[in-house]
Amino acid sequence: MPRLPFAFVVAFAASALAAEPTWPQFGGPTGDFRTTTKAPDKLDDAAVLWRVPIGLGESSVIGDGTRLYTMSGTSDEKDRTTGTESVIALDPKTGKPLWEYKYTVSGLPKGETPVKGGRCGPQASPCVVGGRVIAVGYTGHISALDAATGKVLWEKELVADFGGERPEFGFASSPVPLDKLVLIPVGGKKTALAALDPADGAVRWQTAAERASCATPQVVTLAGVRQIVHLTRSVLHGYSTADGTELWAYKLPLEGLTNVPSPLVLPGDRVVISGQGVKGMRLLKVAKDGEKLAAKEVWKADPQFFYCNWGVIGDVLYGATQTGFVAVSLKDGEVQWANAGLKDANLVLADGVPLLLAKDGRLARCKFTDTGVEETAKLAATPHRTWTPPSVVGTTLYVRNAKELVAVSLTGR
Repeated sequence: MPRLPFAFVVAFAASALAAEPTWPQFGGPTGDFRTTTKAPDKLDDAAVLWRVPIGLGESSVIGDGTRLYTMSGTSDEKDRTTGTESVIALDPKTGKPLWEYKYTVSGLPKGETPVKGGRCGPQASPCVVGGRVIAVGYTGHISALDAATGKVLWEKELVADFGGERPEFGFASSPVPLDKLVLIPVGGKKTALAALDPADGAVRWQTAAERASCATPQVVTLAGVRQIVHLTRSVLHGYSTADGTELWAYKLPLEGLTNVPSPLVLPGDRVVISGQGVKGMRLLKVAKDGEKLAAKEVWKADPQFFYCNWGVIGDVLYGATQTGFVAVSLKDGEVQWANAGLKDANLVLADGVPLLLAKDGRLARCKFTDTGVEETAKLAATPHRTWTPPSVVGTTLYVRNAKELVAVSLTGR
């Protein structure tokens, strides 16, 4: 069972503009795994620009147009509950490490494999805000580093400093930029979400307490109000971007494991959520209720998106469930088709074209038909198990797993 907060959302066809120069947070510029970079007509071995070894973890790649950033870890061979974690900066052209900040960790799972809770590296992805890299490790260690040099600016602990309680698969919800602040998902006895000053780590505001999930917050506009949408263990919240005041809340059944996919925000003030705690999937509509906002259920359905990301083209949602890759009508939640062979696939929409990254490391340009997935071009990007969703910085797509990081050109070379 993977550890990534994956979650995340791939939305609507992007306009044909220049390639996105940056990917500053998990899910890209808008957090929904879509990019204006065009998808290539073909994919073959010549598209691989470089590959470099990397350590444990499911932390995805982010980029600020100058450097790439990610996290990795190691576990001690004799005592797997201890190890190290690293925040790493790399040269986008070569994959060469530019700097690395390493720290020790303890309290890691004892299992023999990642599926059974062992040999775990960082799950959350860093973000870049104001020339600083903010990263959160598996046990909740927060590092704030100078993006250019890797100099440590400040450090905090989610458990010791914020009363955080680690969810089943570690702290996997990624930090997110909010204007000049950084949002840190916490979860636990004191707060669900904290807004910090990235310069010194000072707390600007905190929300009320709520148990953590693996879903990453989204900064969006619903019902004409800019807000933060955050899915916790048992509640979907809408928070004020100004001070964290709760604008609305939608309670969920507290069943199963934690929620992993991040909310998918759609046109028409709609939000789709899924996860084991959601017990299936639900479509909500956020609207004004007098002077306040409220979220009302439009429909609920059986498909359960466990940890892979998802996206929408037209009025159909596409993504991987535990039983296969499915197409779900947004009108009523009905499954239109299911492909059992792609139950662990993540995706990104490149100028509206789906690029699927399967668990076996296969990257494919795809076409969604009325009956399933048609792979029109494909590349065996890596031979290793790959659960981390791809990132696109400029015209390069990055594939990462617990063994290596691979750069794939999307220019057709």
